[in-house]
Amino acid sequence: MTCLDRSEQMLALARQTARGDPALSFVQADGGALPYADGAFDVVICTLALHHFDPGDAQPLLRELHRVARVTPVVCDLRRSELAFAATWLWSRTSSNRLTGTTLRSRCAARTRRMKPSRWRARRVGARRACGANRSFA
Repeated sequence: MTCLDRSEQMLALARQTARGDPALSFVQADGGALPYADGAFDVVICTLALHHFDPGDAQPLLRELHRVARVTPVVCDLRRSELAFAATWLWSRTSSNRLTGTTLRSRCAARTRRMKPSRWRARRVGARRACGANRSFA
């Protein structure tokens, strides 16, 4: 598997996280000019990166991903907006589970009330670790 990024700092972090996995290779290159032949990869994936590109920079990247993919690239991304945030916030507080009839917010509150206070901190710390919140990227 080839992991590519323009930033050597991000690649260093990825190498550290991979802990020397021999199945991974790390390449520093510009996504708009990939150093590979046409159809060089069976699968090309761009995940949660495209929204960081200006439209003028995204087009060459998508062309290059398509060029080096044997079939077609897989692009998974999101679009952030205040409307999307507001809709998600509202949905999480008003939608109900068809089986239990409870909202997501009430289920979380009930689960928290049932937990002993000593478990609250453990859950918070575990969630932060799972999200990488305790890592320093400076």
